Amino acid sequence: GGEASGGRSVILPAMLKDAMREVLDRRLTSVLVLLSLAFVVACASFRFEKRSPEEAYAAIVRDLRHPVDPKARIESPADPKLHLSVCRPLLPEEVRSPEQGGGYYLEIEVHDADAFKARLRSIVQSDREPTYDDGKLYLRDRFLRKGVEDPSPSPKTEEGVFMIVVPPPNWDEVSRGYRITALFGAMELDTPLSLAHFLARLQMAIGILIAGAFGVLIAVIVTAGSIPAMLARGAADLLLPKPIGRGRLLLYKYVGGLFFVLLHATVLIGGTWAALAWRSGWWSPGYLGCILVVTAFFAVLHAVSVLVGVVAKSAVGPILATLGTWTFCFFLGVWHELSDGELLGALPDQATRVLKGLYLVLPKAFDVVRVSTWFIMRGRSMDGPLAEDLEMDRLLDFTVVLGSSGAFIAVVLALACWVFSRRDY
Repeated sequence: GGEASGGRSVILPAMLKDAMREVLDRRLTSVLVLLSLAFVVACASFRFEKRSPEEAYAAIVRDLRHPVDPKARIESPADPKLHLSVCRPLLPEEVRSPEQGGGYYLEIEVHDADAFKARLRSIVQSDREPTYDDGKLYLRDRFLRKGVEDPSPSPKTEEGVFMIVVPPPNWDEVSRGYRITALFGAMELDTPLSLAHFLARLQMAIGILIAGAFGVLIAVIVTAGSIPAMLARGAADLLLPKPIGRGRLLLYKYVGGLFFVLLHATVLIGGTWAALAWRSGWWSPGYLGCILVVTAFFAVLHAVSVLVGVVAKSAVGPILATLGTWTFCFFLGVWHELSDGELLGALPDQATRVLKGLYLVLPKAFDVVRVSTWFIMRGRSMDGPLAEDLEMDRLLDFTVVLGSSGAFIAVVLALACWVFSRRDY
């Protein structure tokens, strides 16, 4: 008994090491690492140069010459030809509150009064003639949307000129506060986004789209054949007679697949985080949480791949079953998000109850986006327009997300171990 126990204590780590080596020995691993490093270099090529107050506020005013949403026609497309004519620090006698200390005094000229009134009329949605009080509210709202906190506009004595007093801004969160270039300065990006907004969008694209979608898809395809290869004639004859339980053998193969994803997610997300932090000065660690999100999401899908691999003993079956599970769970989450609208009313009550039950017990594939966004946003102190734009006002129920996913993995792996222990190979 002691010899068997000692043998197992030596074999178990060796089996885990072999599972990881099998992943690392793949030629594709080197290719994916190189691709991840290419993204790291691309992020390191960004440059973020803080604009002067005159440049930043002039750029904001130029943006106001165009409708906020031309496709929706929320505002009149007519150009009121706004122009920033004055931008200077507030004089001591002009400071009305402690918050304004260190702020700026701006003057905005309206060169086309008729176009400006048409813009205001499309917003107030009234037949009355717009007043400069409407212009004050319009400019205050638009400056707030640009990340300028508590602007105080007022009309000047001469017609067509507005004065705006703004407190000291947080330039990281002000639209056009930074000049952003890519490819080591070779290409300037004409983006209205603030530095904080730009980094959040870029991190979401990498963490959710590249790592969370394309990366996981590649991992599903690459790891699908690991279980069928272990069960192939010849390989099974060598592995199964060893003094190790079949369940443990299967779990070690499962962990080897997770290690494959964890490695690449760490290189891609950790590397791009370091590159962007180095170039921008933002060392917020929230983005690194996407490493855990991607690995956990793959853990759910890989459990399905292991189960189907044990049953089908081919790589095609695990791929199709995993992608089918991913697609079904994702659209089930989409349905749940829209369930308060007309879609719910279009389904019979019994179908609605079934879908709600499935959503409760199945993994929350759709919430991967929201959880990743939560991590990215938690790593910084942003709120207001950016948080609203990224829909972060909705709280995530991590108990439901983690509980359903963890229970799903446990049940699927237990079923896979049970099937594996009772089949002859």
